Amino acid sequence: MLHVLLSNIDRASLFSVFRSLYLRQEIFSHVEEINNRLKDHQSDGGWMRPRITRKGRDIINLAHLAMISQYAMPWEFIKHYLPPREEVLLKRRVNEITLYCSHPNATLDTLLHLLKWSGDYNPTLVEGQKVNIEEIIRNGNKDIFEFFVNNYPTTIDYKRSRQWAADSGHLSILEYIDSSPPSAAQVEFDNMINLDFPAAYGHLHVLEYLHNRGEGDRGNIKGDNAIDNASCTSKLDVVKFLHYNTTNGCTTNAMDSAILYGDIELLKVCIFLHFNRTEGCSDNSIDIASECGHLDIVKFLHEHRSGGCTKRAMDKAAKNGFYSVVEWLHQIRSEGCTEDAMDMTNSFEIVKFLHTHRSEGCTTWAIDYAAWHQNLDILTFLHHNRTEGATTRAINWAAEENNINAVNFLYENRTEGCDPNIIDKICCKPNVGLDMIIFLHEKLNKQCSAKGLKSAIKNTNLDIIQYLSKQTPPDLWTQELIFPAIKRGDLNIVKFILDSRPHLNTHNAIDIASIQGHFDLVQYLHKHRAEGCTTAAMDQAARYNHFEILKVPFFLHFNRTEGCTTNAMDRAAHSGYLEIVEFLHKHRTEGCTEWGVHHATPSFKPNYNVVKYLLDNKLVPKHLIKRDQVNTVCFEVVELVNQYLDNDDENQ
Repeated sequence: MLHVLLSNIDRASLFSVFRSLYLRQEIFSHVEEINNRLKDHQSDGGWMRPRITRKGRDIINLAHLAMISQYAMPWEFIKHYLPPREEVLLKRRVNEITLYCSHPNATLDTLLHLLKWSGDYNPTLVEGQKVNIEEIIRNGNKDIFEFFVNNYPTTIDYKRSRQWAADSGHLSILEYIDSSPPSAAQVEFDNMINLDFPAAYGHLHVLEYLHNRGEGDRGNIKGDNAIDNASCTSKLDVVKFLHYNTTNGCTTNAMDSAILYGDIELLKVCIFLHFNRTEGCSDNSIDIASECGHLDIVKFLHEHRSGGCTKRAMDKAAKNGFYSVVEWLHQIRSEGCTEDAMDMTNSFEIVKFLHTHRSEGCTTWAIDYAAWHQNLDILTFLHHNRTEGATTRAINWAAEENNINAVNFLYENRTEGCDPNIIDKICCKPNVGLDMIIFLHEKLNKQCSAKGLKSAIKNTNLDIIQYLSKQTPPDLWTQELIFPAIKRGDLNIVKFILDSRPHLNTHNAIDIASIQGHFDLVQYLHKHRAEGCTTAAMDQAARYNHFEILKVPFFLHFNRTEGCTTNAMDRAAHSGYLEIVEFLHKHRTEGCTEWGVHHATPSFKPNYNVVKYLLDNKLVPKHLIKRDQVNTVCFEVVELVNQYLDNDDENQ
C-alpha cells in the first residue's frame, strides 16, 4: 500500500521527514486522532464499517495473535513479541498461521519462521478452517503456493488452481503448475480453464500462453462469454486475439456493451466487431448510444448498420441532457421524438431547441419536472411560451426540494395549487427549512397533521417543531410523538415537547434512553418525570456496553430502585464487557445464568477474560454448563470450560 501511495512522491524527501523525531511523533499522533474520529462516526450511526488504524504497540496487544493473522506483520517485528509456543494452544497457532497464509502481505520467509516456532503445525487440524489456496493464488503469492504443493500435496484441495491463476493473471503460478513439480503426481489439478474471466480482466499474456500450449486443441478451453466480456471492458487486443485464435463466438452483447459504455477504446471494439464478426448488435442500438450520449457511436451505427433507432433515441438523449445528440438526430434521422423529450429534460438549451424546431410539444409533466429539478429558467420559459399547464405536483415537488423561489413563482403565476397535505409530506425531508413551512402555511393556508409533527420530530428540526407547536391543536400531541426523539437522545427536543406538553406520558422513556446510552436524557427524565423505568433499563444497557450509565456515576444502580435481572450480566457477558460483569457482580445480587458462559463471546471474537471471571467466581453452577453450547472456534474458552468442568472441586 505504501508503494502505491508514494508512486508519485519523492520517497527520499518523505524518509527525511520520518528521520525527524518531532515530525514522526506528530504524524503518528494523528493516526490515533483519525482512529478516534472513525469510531465516533460508527457510534453516531455511520453506515460504513470504518477501517480502523492501529499503532504498532496496539497491534502487539491484540488477542489471538492478530499481529500474525490480521495484520501479517513481518518476522522482524513478530519475533520480538511472539509468546513461547507452550503458552499458546495448538489449535490457536494452527488457526492463525493458516489465516496468515492467505493475507496479501504474507511472505514465505515469515511463514517458515512461524512453522519453526510451531513445529507441530497441521493445516487440517482445525475443523472448518482450511488453507485458502484460492486467496493465496489471487494474491500472487507463488512462493507460499509452492510450499503447500510440495509439503501438503494430498491434504489440500488444489483442483481449481489453474483457473484461479488464469483469472487473476498470475502466469508464473500457472507455469509452475504446468511444469510438473516433483509433487505433481500426488496433486490433482483440473485441466479445463474457462476464458471468460481472464478475457474480462484483459489477461492477454495468459490467453497467449494457453494458446501456445495447445490447450484449445486438447479440449481444455471453454468460454462462451469471453469475447462479450472483453468487449464490455474495452479489451480490444483480447477481442482480436480471441477472434483470430479460438472458435468461441460471441453474442449481440459484445457490440451492445461497446455501444453502452462508449469511450474511445470501446468505439474501436465496436468497429472491429462490425467489420469482423457477424453477430451484430441489438435492434435498438442507436437508441442505447443516444441515451448514453455517445455521438461518435451513433454516427457510426447510422452509417454502417440498418435500423436500431426509434423515437426513444431523442427522448432519452434529451432526458439525459445530450444536446449535440438531440441536434444530430433532429437533422439526420427521421424518427423524431415524443412529448417525453421536452417533459423529462433538465436542459434549458434542449427545451428551447425542441420548442423551436420540433412539433411534438410537451405535457403538464414538463413544468412539474422543471419544478422538481429546481430549474427556474425552464419553469419560467414553459410558463410564458407553452399552454399545456401544470399540476399540483409542481409545487409539491419544488417544496420537497426546498426551492422557495420555484414555489413562490408557481404561487404567484399559476393556479394549480398543491396538495392539502403538503406540509405533512415535506416535514419528512431533512433538507426542508422553516421558511418553506411558513410560506406554505401563511400563503397557501396549508395545515399540519400528527403525521407531519412525527416527521419533523424524527428529522430533529427543532425550529420547525417549535413553529408547528404554535400552529397545531393540542390534541395532535400524543405520547407516541416523543419516543423517536427519546430513542435518538435529542435532549433539547424532548425538553421542549415536555415543557410545552407536560401531560404527555413518558412510560418506558428511561428504558429506551438507557438502551441507547443517552445518559443526559436518563438524568433529565429521572429528575423531571415520575413514570420511572423497568429492569429492562439496566438489562439492556449492560448488553450495549453503556458503562457510563451503569457505573459512572452508578446512576441507575444508586438512584433508582427497579434494579435488573439476570439478563443484565448474561448480556454483558455475551457482548464481552468484563468491566460491566465485574460491576454487576460486586454491586448487584441477581447474578447470571448458564447463558453467560454459553454465549459469553460473539462469533470469532472469544472473550477469555469474561468467561474466566464468571468461572473463577463460581457464578455458574457446573451442572448448568454444557460443553457443546460453547463456540468451538473459541479455542481458549473451550479449554477453560473443559478445565472447569473436569475439576473435581465440590464447591463448584
